[in-house]
Amino acid sequence: MANKRPGVAGRGNKATTRQTRVPVAQQDKLKYDQREGFARRVVNDVDDGQNVKMYEAAGWTKVTAPNQDLREDSGGESQMGTEVRRSVGGGRSAVLMEIPEKLFKADQKLKQDNIDKNERGLVRNKKDGIDEDSGAYGEVTIKR
Repeated sequence: MANKRPGVAGRGNKATTRQTRVPVAQQDKLKYDQREGFARRVVNDVDDGQNVKMYEAAGWTKVTAPNQDLREDSGGESQMGTEVRRSVGGGRSAVLMEIPEKLFKADQKLKQDNIDKNERGLVRNKKDGIDEDSGAYGEVTIKR
């Protein structure tokens, strides 16, 4: 768990050993090592497994313990040969899933293309063929 450091006892200044404090914010139990060539995501297992099934239909697969390099301080019991799961509170659990990076990037591009299309609908001006009689006026600029 934590490193030990020498300390000072109460009376007599007898040296003791105590554990180094590790703030809760640094104990991210949902953080996992990335696997080269894959994108990973922790997916909440809700709606009787429908959320996980949706990810599986999109090409994501559950990560099993032999493929997972758990961080030393991630806690939890041995999950040898089973899917990597963690409790996320409220009686829910989450499953570690992964997808080949090529498919992940293609999905992200589709999502960004949709965002760009929606933003183009917000930003119109005369060069886009909008005349002043259309009721459109003003200017909006989006910078990235």
